[in-house]
Amino acid sequence: MVLTHIAIALWAVLVPGPAQASPPQAEASMSFELSVPPDTALPLFGPVRETEWSPTWQPRFIAPADGSNSQEGTVFTIGSESGRSVWILNEYSVPRQSIRYTVVGPDRTTEIHVQLTPRPGGHSEVRVTERVTALSREGEQIVSGFREHFATQGEHWRSAIETRLQSKPR
Repeated sequence: MVLTHIAIALWAVLVPGPAQASPPQAEASMSFELSVPPDTALPLFGPVRETEWSPTWQPRFIAPADGSNSQEGTVFTIGSESGRSVWILNEYSVPRQSIRYTVVGPDRTTEIHVQLTPRPGGHSEVRVTERVTALSREGEQIVSGFREHFATQGEHWRSAIETRLQSKPR
């Protein structure tokens, strides 16, 4: 949350044009069910094991440099079409079945919360909430289409994770 406020302050100083009360921002959530309990599913949303189901997920770890664990304070970068973003793991809580990230990129900041809830039959409900704040004109375009794009990702994530779960022992 603190990084988001810093990014917003930087946006207000660095982006030319008329002053705005606050930069464009959008929030959206998606939910899907996985066929494993939360203790099995949670690590797949951490910075290390997401590589098992997302072929484009290629973190470069800064701290710890070897990427040996998923702990609060882990910092890494991810490259994307819009440039490299810095990711900070704010929370990795097995007892709460919760992961939180703050992401700062060239055009936007993003807060991500992944919450898992046990479901009958040893399944998990996964709820992912993201809040995106524009830091530039390009970021404003991203924010304007964020909700529509994000709404399409749940089935993609579920399918990719289930495929990984079926191909490797749990």
